Amino acid sequence: PAAVGVEEGVRRGGRWALGLSVAAVYLQILLGALVRHTGSGHACPVLPLCGAEGAQLWPALGAERLHMVHRGGGFVVFFVVLLAAVYVNIVLQGAWLVMH
Repeated sequence: PAAVGVEEGVRRGGRWALGLSVAAVYLQILLGALVRHTGSGHACPVLPLCGAEGAQLWPALGAERLHMVHRGGGFVVFFVVLLAAVYVNIVLQGAWLVMH
């Protein structure tokens, strides 16, 4: 009986984590396509700041701002996927210990 509850929790948690990760990656891909097709890919040549002098964190121009949103989105996606993987790993290890 206890294993059934844990198994259901694994399914729900795993689906939630997988869905969130897939959505984040998909949105980042769409944002990357927008950056590519608007020619904003070379707007910020320096990392982590942007601008002509490389001194702005949030630039005023559209192409530079779009590039920085995409760059920031990449960091967000990295952490969403990482946290989802850790969550699923922890839940699956706990479920395996209870079921066996």
